[in-house]
Amino acid sequence: ALVDPVPSNPVSGRAVSIETLTTADVLARVNLVRATLDQIRIEMGQPKDQRVEIVASNVTPREAVFKAFTLLRKANHLRFEVTGTITPEKQIAIPHDIHPLHTWRIVNAAYGPLLTVKHTLGIHEQIKEQQQTAGVTPSTLFRAMAAANRQFDMLFMQGVSSNNTVQQVALASGHTMRLLEQFPQRVPVSTMPEFERGKQPGEVHALLVRAYEKVRAIATASGVPTMKLEVVPSKRSHIITASDVFDVAIILVSQLAYLHGQLQDTDPTGISFDPGYKVASHVYQQASLLLAQLTT
Repeated sequence: ALVDPVPSNPVSGRAVSIETLTTADVLARVNLVRATLDQIRIEMGQPKDQRVEIVASNVTPREAVFKAFTLLRKANHLRFEVTGTITPEKQIAIPHDIHPLHTWRIVNAAYGPLLTVKHTLGIHEQIKEQQQTAGVTPSTLFRAMAAANRQFDMLFMQGVSSNNTVQQVALASGHTMRLLEQFPQRVPVSTMPEFERGKQPGEVHALLVRAYEKVRAIATASGVPTMKLEVVPSKRSHIITASDVFDVAIILVSQLAYLHGQLQDTDPTGISFDPGYKVASHVYQQASLLLAQLTT
């Protein structure tokens, strides 16, 4: 039996329904995940994440759902590393009208794997969910989930590789090409930029943030509210890791996939390949292509 049963209802006592569940309930469940992660961190003898915070503002409920999916993916990966249990990823349809309930269910699903990890590590101390005050915004929720995601990165035996990120940026390019097909007057950019050796994660991250700002401008012009990412000062760019780069790439793909999904023609992008062994410079090269596509 697991140490802590997954609470079936939020600590506030509100029913799990579209009508009653609030963003404060989702934050309470996220904080429960973070507290459980801290138990696991201490048991594993790993440090707290001290990296520079990447701030997001004007977050929409749609973007909070995207971040919750990343939380679920990382929880499943940690369970795999500790127990060997493989959890196939499922494509979950997100309704156009997103409510806190949808995000709560994904976060709740991320809590379950952590209980399995606790049980495997012999952690018996229970944690109680703490009620949050009303008025929690999606931006506050997003930042809490981002902090949890970054703590996950500190616990993984095998971290995110540049191979993973190259695939995500290539997928973003695929969505961009399909979006640009709606504007025949534009000449699409398809030539890969010259490879530059020795690029560091901070440089790649800055490039992807620039690409994200282009996507945000396109979305805003199309009447789609989109969150703002704060640019990390360059003097602290050495603190940026490959996991940070991957997380921004995931956000880019999510935003572009959403914009692509608004089109009547939503055929798959067809981007799926094994990139082989890659380093940060390869991600920079792929990100440079994406930025050029978004600038045409």
